[in-house]
Amino acid sequence: MALGKVQVNNLNLGQGDIAAIERHFLFIGRAGAVGEESQLFSVNAQTDLEDALADSNLRDQVIAAQLNAGQNWTAAVYPLADGEDVFEAIDRANEVQSFESVVFCDVSTTAASITTKHDYLFSLQASHGRFVSGLVAVPGIDAATQTWSGYEAAQVALVAGLANHLIIPVPQLHGNNVGVLAGRLCSYSVSIADSPMRVATGAVMGLGAVPVDSADSPLSLAT
Repeated sequence: MALGKVQVNNLNLGQGDIAAIERHFLFIGRAGAVGEESQLFSVNAQTDLEDALADSNLRDQVIAAQLNAGQNWTAAVYPLADGEDVFEAIDRANEVQSFESVVFCDVSTTAASITTKHDYLFSLQASHGRFVSGLVAVPGIDAATQTWSGYEAAQVALVAGLANHLIIPVPQLHGNNVGVLAGRLCSYSVSIADSPMRVATGAVMGLGAVPVDSADSPLSLAT
């Protein structure tokens, strides 16, 4: 009888820290300190984000995402240097990791800037063979000058005529809305069959203070 043999093949099955693109987002925005600029940070549900990242709007969004995503959450964070090109930064991040979505944490104030982000993400399908969506922060209400009706009109005008199917504009009404939504979209307790509102995941966590308009009226469900 022939002696049996065992052959061991060491294959890269993508089973390291990041096992899949799904639910793995890239958060990108202005750095809170010079020492963290132009670096890619890998974070997860156990990361102490207040210790790992400097105080900034970017960190606020990532903290909100971590709180809402729950168990097994992973993400990457790229703090931008002053004047650094956001698309070149995403290209560098894509050299070492893959992402289902990019979260643009710095507020976009024009339709052109939103469209430019969409067109870049669409180009990744050709250059990387990847379907990548994006969450784009857009302005919250200016409590000093805007009423709720005026704010609604401004937001409608901002996206009027746009057909950017890869982009979700997220008004920063509570200051961290884009991070909250990004986290809820990454929750492992629901599947793609659930609504983007993630109704199965329960209450929203860590949302910022309720905004008011120039007449001191709080945000209502109607708005």
